[in-house]
Amino acid sequence: MLKLKKNSPIKWNSILPKPRLPSNESGYTIIESLIAIVVVAVLMTAVSPMLVFSTATRLQAKRLELATQAGKSYLDGVRSGTIPVSTLSNTSWSAIIPVVATSALSTQAAPSNGSLVCANTGYCTTPANVYCVDFDGSSCSSDSMQDMVVQAFRDGNSDPTKGYQLMVRVYRANSFKSEVGTLLTTDSSSTVTSGLGNRKAPLVIMSTEISPQNAQQSYQNYCDRVGCP
Repeated sequence: MLKLKKNSPIKWNSILPKPRLPSNESGYTIIESLIAIVVVAVLMTAVSPMLVFSTATRLQAKRLELATQAGKSYLDGVRSGTIPVSTLSNTSWSAIIPVVATSALSTQAAPSNGSLVCANTGYCTTPANVYCVDFDGSSCSSDSMQDMVVQAFRDGNSDPTKGYQLMVRVYRANSFKSEVGTLLTTDSSSTVTSGLGNRKAPLVIMSTEISPQNAQQSYQNYCDRVGCP
């Protein structure tokens, strides 16, 4: 029992317990941390496919740009004569690229794959009659992600000086790996396929009319090939 001295003041601080001050150390509980982790995981799961698809679409757009550049470079080279389509021995022309009927240009088979043998920019030996454009400067290879392979056909006779229609398909070089399978002859218009890329399909298809060297015979040569009324 507490005894108080007479006429002595009561010191309540010594009697009553001291109140506990709130701690200034605050933080997240384990439950709050787990909820935050779950929310972040759900958001990442929802956003990741869009990020992957966006990246793939940008890569495919870059491939299309390179393929278009390769196709135009080939057409311009043929038009200017720097890229031959036939060789001349004495008076006989030998076609480097296949010569087919006008109506059969778009129905020609795709090049065979499984092997790609090319030195640098120029015609390849395997498969035959294709032209490789070396964009990465390390010689054309099916391991390259930038090199492009041009497949070309032309109509008319073997003499290229009389003018002809030229059609090209441009494939990526890594389409010629054996695991890719049989190549296609038409490009894909699917948004998903265009974004992710279809290694079997050509990236671009182009055609143009190559004028004859003798301008005076231009119309007659055109009529001989396609027929005129």
